[in-house]
Formats: sequence, structure tokens, C-alpha cells
Amino acid sequence: MTKRKSILAGLILILVLFISCGYFVIKLCSKQSIKLDYLTEVSVNDEVSGKWWSLVRKPVNTVRGYYLDLPDIDYNQYNLIISGGRKIDEMWYREYTKYITESKNYHKNPYIAEISYQDELTPHTVYVYRIKKLDVNIIDVNDVD
Repeated sequence: MTKRKSILAGLILILVLFISCGYFVIKLCSKQSIKLDYLTEVSVNDEVSGKWWSLVRKPVNTVRGYYLDLPDIDYNQYNLIISGGRKIDEMWYREYTKYITESKNYHKNPYIAEISYQDELTPHTVYVYRIKKLDVNIIDVNDVD
């Protein structure tokens, strides 16, 4: 092979590797939407801040200190998402977050889910959603100030 062909083959190889790495990075960083099924809203006596949400993986009576009469669901197939004081617009995760939690001893290395809220604050209402069973965890960085 001539020197020119060797250089061209090397450049093509570098280009293929660059494109492959770019695709991998884009896939890891892109939003993966989680379908939310709105189930109900629950009135609570205490005022809620509108700045928190929780994931419920099994039947419970209280969430973040609030007694809630939650709908019966099949927890083998679904999880509940509880939002205090604001409706949720969207929920998603990014593929790379699973690799972050791998080293933190989380339950089965879950993805870290994120949400966006609607603007309206309803301070005595907790909203309940259902999602398909997905190994997600939450982080409390969703302040809306």
C-alpha cells in the first residue's frame, strides 16, 4: 500500500471512530421521556411547597409525612409518582445517569429521573401519577424559584 493510501485509510478510520463516539455520547445524553398517566389529586390539610416529588415503589400510607389514600395499582408493573403542590409537565432520564449511580450502591443502578413542573402552585394538593415499572431514582434539584 502506498503512503498516500495508508494516510487515507488512517483518516477514514479516525473519522469512523469520531462519528461512532459522537453517536454514543449523543445517545447517552439525550432525554428519554417517561410516560406519565395522571391518576388523581389528593387534598391535604398542610400546605405543600410545590418543590418536591417522590417515587413510590410499594404500597404505603404516607409520603413525605403526608397521609395519602393512594390508588391501588399493580406494583409489579407500575410505580407511582407523587408531586406536592404542582402538576408535572414532563418526566425523563438520561442514559448516562445509570453509570453514575453504579458506583453509589443504589438499588440496581437506577437511572436518575428529572421532571419539569407546571407553573401553577396548588398548596393543598398532591398529584398522583403512574409510570410503567422503571428503575429510576430521584434527586431533589427541582426547585422552581
